[in-house]
Amino acid sequence: MAADETFVAVNYDIDRLFPGLAEDGGLLRCRLHMLRARLPLPFALPTPLFTGWSLLRYSGFDDMPSVGAVAERLRSESPDGVEVDLHQMYTPQADGSLLVGDTHYKDISTSPFQSEEGFEILLRTTGELFGVDRIEVEERWQGVYSSAPGSEFLFAEPVERVHVATVTTGIGMTTGLGLAAEHVATVLGPTGLDRTRSPERESVATH
Repeated sequence: MAADETFVAVNYDIDRLFPGLAEDGGLLRCRLHMLRARLPLPFALPTPLFTGWSLLRYSGFDDMPSVGAVAERLRSESPDGVEVDLHQMYTPQADGSLLVGDTHYKDISTSPFQSEEGFEILLRTTGELFGVDRIEVEERWQGVYSSAPGSEFLFAEPVERVHVATVTTGIGMTTGLGLAAEHVATVLGPTGLDRTRSPERESVATH
């Protein structure tokens, strides 16, 4: 099957298809560790709860005057949190449990094994925040995404009419769908999404 344009969107596997592009962009694989747990809270969280660590992760907070002071305090009080690149956040689930996250480890490749160090820090900081000494862990898991220094997105055309697009930080789930539509429109023009459905023009997406 021939295609006028090809879009490659394979998350962290860019290095498998275009190793030179990954090397030039400093792409790494970031493993994040999260867990689902139950806590004896006096009330249920009505919405997700973020902490000061969130201010250090997202570029939207960069211009806030308090970010520097928050960073200095967290680094002083929790150097082990800095070591595991902690992002302390909690998302309530319909069954009453909480998603607790998360720690981050970056490397060229990813190990299938998870160190207990990150989970121990998650449990300790959770207990300290909510003032509880009993946390029932129901699930643990590892996610992987592509990461690059000083960049949130990677767009490239390593081969003529072959377009690479990926998110290079941990905001892929919240930006991916909009990013896809915008990039297709950028390459094919404002009516690009309609044209990909036209029999006169085919576009192949790899995902």
